[in-house]
Amino acid sequence: MNEKYFNQAINWETLLLASFNNKELVHSIWANNLSELSFPLLVDFSHYSALLTIRTNELSKIYFKVRESFEGLPENTIIIDQEDERWPSNINDFPYCPKFIYCLGDIDLLKKNIVVIVGTKSPSDEDKTLVIKSVEALVKNEVVVATGLSLGIEGLSSAEVIKHFVPTIAVIGTSLDGYYPTNHEKLQDFIAEQGGLVVTMTPPSTPQQNFKFNFLLRNRLLIALSHALLIIDDRDSGGSVKMAEVALLNKRKVYFYSSLLKQSELNWPLIMKDRINVKVVRYPGNLIRDLLGVKKNKISITTNKIKINTKQLTLF
Repeated sequence: MNEKYFNQAINWETLLLASFNNKELVHSIWANNLSELSFPLLVDFSHYSALLTIRTNELSKIYFKVRESFEGLPENTIIIDQEDERWPSNINDFPYCPKFIYCLGDIDLLKKNIVVIVGTKSPSDEDKTLVIKSVEALVKNEVVVATGLSLGIEGLSSAEVIKHFVPTIAVIGTSLDGYYPTNHEKLQDFIAEQGGLVVTMTPPSTPQQNFKFNFLLRNRLLIALSHALLIIDDRDSGGSVKMAEVALLNKRKVYFYSSLLKQSELNWPLIMKDRINVKVVRYPGNLIRDLLGVKKNKISITTNKIKINTKQLTLF
C-alpha cells in the first residue's frame, strides 16, 4: 500500500469527520497544506485543530479512530487520487466524484471498454439465459463486464464472466474490508484475487448511518466508470431503471432487449425506448455491433485469461 496515499486518505477522512463534513473548509485546508498532508496528521494536531476550531484532543481521537479503521484494509489495497496516472479520468465530471478510490486487483482494467450489466434481483429463466448469452458476446469481443455485485442479475453476470476465464470488475458500496450482500463474499474475494478488480469510493471510516447513501454512490461510480449500461430486466420502480436515468444524464448508452417491450406489466421500456442514447436490441449480437460499431474496426482491448480452479466455480 502506497504510504503517501494511505496517509492522505486517513487525513482527508479525519478532516471531514472533524469538520462535520464541511467540504468547502476541508478543501481549503487541503489546498494550503498539501505537502504536509502526505504525512500523518499527528505531526501537528495543534495546527489543524486551530483551522478546524476544535480541541486538539478531539481531533486526536478522531484521527486515531480513522487510522485504526484504515489499518484493517487488506495489505494489497491500492489507494489513488486524481494526481495518480492510473486515475480513471472519466469519473471526474460525475456528481459526487470522490477524492480517493480504493481498489483490490488489476487496476488497469479501468482503462478498458466497460459495460455494466444490471437487472432484477429475482431473475426468470429467460433472464438467466440472456445473462449467459450477453456475457458470452461481451467477453468474446474483449469488453470488460462490470457489476455492483448485487443479488440476482449482477451476481449471476459476475459469476458467468469468471466461467469464461477472463477478469471482471465489481464496484461495491462497502469499504474493501466489507461485504454486501454477505453471501457474495467468496465471489468478491475471488474477483480481487484472480485477475479481476474490486473498487469502491467508500473508506473504512464511513459512519454506519451512511450505509444506504453509499450504495447510491456505488451506482453512480459504476456508471461513471463505464461506457454503457445493459439492463436485462427489472420492474418499473427498480434500481436498474433509476441507474439508467443516471447513465443517460451522464451521456452513457443504455441498452435493453426488445423482449421487454412485450411484457405488458412493464411501462419503463415503452417510455425509455425512444430516448437519445437508448438502444433496443433483439440479440446479444446486435448489442455488440452497436457497441463496437462506432469505429469500423473492432475496438482492440487486451483481456488476459485468468487461471481458475474449476472446483471453485461451484461456489458461485
